[in-house]
Amino acid sequence: MKRNMKELEESIRFFDALRYTAIEADIERAHEEQAEKEAARIREIFKIITESKAEFDASEEGVLWYEDLAPVGSLPPAAGNDREDCIPDLGTDDEETGEEQPAGYSGDDYISARELQKKAFKPKEPLIEGFLYPGTYIFAGAPKVGKSFAMAGITCHVSSGEPMWGYKVNRGTVLYLALEDTEERLQSRYSSMYGKELPKDLYFMVSAKPIDQGLLEDLERFVSKHPDTKLIVIDTLQKIRSKKSSYENDYDMVGTLKAFADRRNLCMLLVHHTRKQDSSDKFNTISGSQGLNGAADGAYIMYKTDRQAQKASILMTGRDIPDKKLRVCRDCDTLEWQLEGEGDDPEEDPKELIRTKIAEIVTANNGHWIGTATELALEIGPIAKRSTITKIINEETARLQLDYGIKYNYGRNYKDRHLEFTAVDNSETGEEYEAVLE
Repeated sequence: MKRNMKELEESIRFFDALRYTAIEADIERAHEEQAEKEAARIREIFKIITESKAEFDASEEGVLWYEDLAPVGSLPPAAGNDREDCIPDLGTDDEETGEEQPAGYSGDDYISARELQKKAFKPKEPLIEGFLYPGTYIFAGAPKVGKSFAMAGITCHVSSGEPMWGYKVNRGTVLYLALEDTEERLQSRYSSMYGKELPKDLYFMVSAKPIDQGLLEDLERFVSKHPDTKLIVIDTLQKIRSKKSSYENDYDMVGTLKAFADRRNLCMLLVHHTRKQDSSDKFNTISGSQGLNGAADGAYIMYKTDRQAQKASILMTGRDIPDKKLRVCRDCDTLEWQLEGEGDDPEEDPKELIRTKIAEIVTANNGHWIGTATELALEIGPIAKRSTITKIINEETARLQLDYGIKYNYGRNYKDRHLEFTAVDNSETGEEYEAVLE
């Protein structure tokens, strides 16, 4: 009986093992079938890609694409090349140091002074002569200062070829990324400024991907369809930035856009904001890190001395643009910015501006203000300097009294010297100051 039971148990174990072996074989066979199907699918995809690439390489569009994008000195791959010939150069390891070198690096990428001297470079053709050139530029200003209307003018004139502000314009296709607008608002703005018939070579986008999520690929496709593109405006830069903001990120972002603009020989105009805090150097008011300015070819700053005024100034500086200041005013009917002149406004007297600021400061402090020259210079802003403010006020005492009703006293105690301004009735001392002015 015991022997029969033992034989029965062995039989059961044998059949269990046989059953599990069959299951494992089934699983292994299924895996092999799945792998073969996947391999067949990959082979089919690779075949389609290879055939499509061969057709593209042989086409005129493919040749132009390779001429644009291939490294200098390389030839566009011909149709039918081996697969290895199409693998991009991702860099090589330096034999001595073992460090990876950038693509295209040979160790001999230098040129002698005499060779450089003999080279002939084609001059950059301006978009707007004396104002806008190929390259990457930041156009900054405070919110609502009128930047969008300035962009409307620039884009319309470049795409139509009509002279702007008396400057010659070289016509070209324009893409305007108006990322803070809607199509309805754009239609209303351009129609009010230029009527119903707008240039046929002016294109708009009201939404775009961030720069690290495919923006350049979209711009590349547009320029490929419109090879005569001369200007791309991104309004505003903040809309395409990555979430992290630092010197390195800002420099890389603008550097990437600059590389694209240089390769395509077009102008990239990046609309941006300025900080609330003023500075004696207006270009230091551009919001963000110095990486923006460092990577760009130049910058434009649009600002107003009076927020409600219909006049503004545009400062410009850069590698290929002349340093200058433009004075513009708003046309009351079309709202278009028109050029008044270049340089400082002859009527914009710094002393007059200082007198006006002092009057505003006294009024804001209930008719009386007292403090040091340094404190006053900080209150007035960049137009006032600590070293000269006291001298200017001494010269302008009579004007402060007559024009603004502000009486000035200079005092000194054991701690420091102080300036005191008080609002008074001009009728009491007017004759005295008129005699001084005569």
